[in-house]
Amino acid sequence: MYSGFSCPTRISSPGRCLAPTRCQSNRSSGSWAYLASIEKSPNTIKAYAHDLKDWFTYLDRHGGSWQAVSLGDVAEFVAWLRLPPGTQ
Repeated sequence: MYSGFSCPTRISSPGRCLAPTRCQSNRSSGSWAYLASIEKSPNTIKAYAHDLKDWFTYLDRHGGSWQAVSLGDVAEFVAWLRLPPGTQ
């Protein structure tokens, strides 16, 4: 688990994990269920999952750790998001 969110294992298909190295078995859909319970739109929940996938992709590609993120890491991530898809 990471900072209040669990790995989104059941966003669109059962058992599909968007951050496979960070999953904690099948116990991890609780945060996503919570978002649904407070009537967040399914599209909002999917967008959150996509954004987290991008974040973990960035960290994996740049050798970062979600356990030791700095403000500079977040700034670099935002700059990375602005790059054309082929250059990320």
